[in-house]
Amino acid sequence: MRGEMTVQDRSLATQLEAVRLIYNEIFDRYERKPVAFHINASGGAMVELISILTCPECGTKHEETMPEDLCQFFYRCSNCEVVFRPKPGDCCVYCSYGSVKCPSKQEEEENRSA
Repeated sequence: MRGEMTVQDRSLATQLEAVRLIYNEIFDRYERKPVAFHINASGGAMVELISILTCPECGTKHEETMPEDLCQFFYRCSNCEVVFRPKPGDCCVYCSYGSVKCPSKQEEEENRSA
């Protein structure tokens, strides 16, 4: 069912694309990077896919697109070459060191608030 889109899904996708374009247009004026979103399969929550990872060793920031279907357990800093992993209790490096939690945690939070 994941690959099939209903009329409602297509409408939500069109609305989401419009929001993304407006967001990018506004924030590009302030020299920010564009964001990427997707609509989750369970009903249309917007999930942000770009996160800024901050190396716990040297503080270098890395903009990364998060995988939608798995948790990333290791990450190698391109500046200091340190390989870091999640803090205890976190599922992935994005939840520990990212500006945005991973897609699965975003969906969990969205489902709890719904």
